[in-house]
Amino acid sequence: DAKYAQALARKLDKKVLELKDARTRLGKSETSLQRIEDCYRIAQKIAHVGSWDWDLTTGSFWWSDEIYVLLGIARERQVPTGALLLSRISEEDRARFERALGLASDRGVAFAMEHGVLGPGDTLRRLHSTVEIAAVDPETGKPSRIVCAMRDITDQCQMEADKALMENSLRQAQKMEALGALAGGIAHDFNNVLTGILGNAELLRMHFPTQSTDERDCLEQIVGASRRATELVRQILTFSRRGDQAKCPTDLKMVIKEALKFIRAAIPSTIAIQTHLDEKCPFVVADSTQLYQVIMNLCVNASHAMLPNHGTLEITLGCELWGGRHDAAHAGLSAGQYVVLKVRDTGCGMDAATRERIFEPFFTTKKKGEGTGLGLTVVHGIILSHNGSIAVASEPGKGSTFCIYLPAIRQQAEVEVPAPKALVRGKGEHILLVDDEKAATQVIGNMLQELDYKVTASNSSSEALSLFQKDPDRYHLLVSDLTMPGMDGLALARAVAKRKPGFPIILCTGFSEVVAEPLASESGVGTVMTKPFMLTDLATAIQENLHRTGAA
Repeated sequence: DAKYAQALARKLDKKVLELKDARTRLGKSETSLQRIEDCYRIAQKIAHVGSWDWDLTTGSFWWSDEIYVLLGIARERQVPTGALLLSRISEEDRARFERALGLASDRGVAFAMEHGVLGPGDTLRRLHSTVEIAAVDPETGKPSRIVCAMRDITDQCQMEADKALMENSLRQAQKMEALGALAGGIAHDFNNVLTGILGNAELLRMHFPTQSTDERDCLEQIVGASRRATELVRQILTFSRRGDQAKCPTDLKMVIKEALKFIRAAIPSTIAIQTHLDEKCPFVVADSTQLYQVIMNLCVNASHAMLPNHGTLEITLGCELWGGRHDAAHAGLSAGQYVVLKVRDTGCGMDAATRERIFEPFFTTKKKGEGTGLGLTVVHGIILSHNGSIAVASEPGKGSTFCIYLPAIRQQAEVEVPAPKALVRGKGEHILLVDDEKAATQVIGNMLQELDYKVTASNSSSEALSLFQKDPDRYHLLVSDLTMPGMDGLALARAVAKRKPGFPIILCTGFSEVVAEPLASESGVGTVMTKPFMLTDLATAIQENLHRTGAA
């Protein structure tokens, strides 16, 4: 018996030791599992990834801590259920998520999708959910357990949106740079053409004073249209380089009335034009050519919206006291008196998506080849540069109304009408004229002769320099184009100034930004004139240069 008791005691001691060892190992396993769980929880928190487990046999859900955070739910107050999960999916994605979840539970179709959720504070967040089938019932072959990982991709989506915006801005900047280069390239040639039109129209007006009223009106319209075209070229250059133009007190009524002469001729007769202009409307500080461009653009666009049907174009000008309330359409307007221009049409109208994009560069609803998408962008930029606002109200089938607010001038006395320049004629001084364009040489030469100057004209800068160097005392002034093959106008001016220092020189260019004033002055140039120019401008420039050097 004693031996048996001793053997039993030894076995019990061994078992106790084994139990102690098992308990030690179990403690280590529990510690390890706790560490794994802690690491898992921290990793989910850092990565903004949550997970849930759905037991289809019991219908019970298990959610990780991060799921509660992602869905903006207090863990101690809610029991995880499928209904609670779906209630936190954003309304626009809920039906899609529920259908996908139904396919996963019924047919074992795993899925991954992006969707919105109501996060902390019910703020809308973007998540990416990946659902996998974790277990299948061996008897039915249907899913018995589904697991899902939800990852917060809100910041990633925002970064991608910001990147897309930056890329789009870069593309638009590159387009604007290309537009600026194109505008600068055509400005010289286009302004040479306008020089011929404007110069010859002025000469006709002077040489035939006994014209009929209709003939005089036609010539006045040619002169006016040429000057507007000149300003529009400058505006394109200004738009492409984001420059500022000089502004002065402007009567918007007169700009509208002048524009209407061309609008009536530019749009089909099937479109009626109605105007309601307040004759007592105050002035605005503006560039009249830019506002003319705004009116023309809006009216021509309105006519296109009404074609091929009949319609009515209505232009209204009035005055309104703005209270300074803030809304999207008039953001930035301070309280005060504003001149209000409205352009309304009875055309096809626009939907909300189009209205939101009409002022974007290169956006157009017209067919390929019918529009650049720059018109309303230019209009928007012009109005903002005048400290005003522009908004559009439109619905499909109900036409559109563009409403422009411009700050009014408080005192009419601020308006000063510049006195017309006097036409100062010469006294037979000899002018050397150089331009590689024969048409420009001819019309400028005729203008100089009309001003009583003697003219020697050349289409070659090297030939003109040779003529000057042979007899520099024969000439009183040089009028040269800037852009010419071989020797340009600046090089010619430097050569002439070197041969005869202080000799009066006028440089003509179709692109004023090409020549900086210091560079022109260093080259001996007294005045840089932008083509096309009026006869009075040419006469004034010549007299200023002749008197400055004492040549007159």
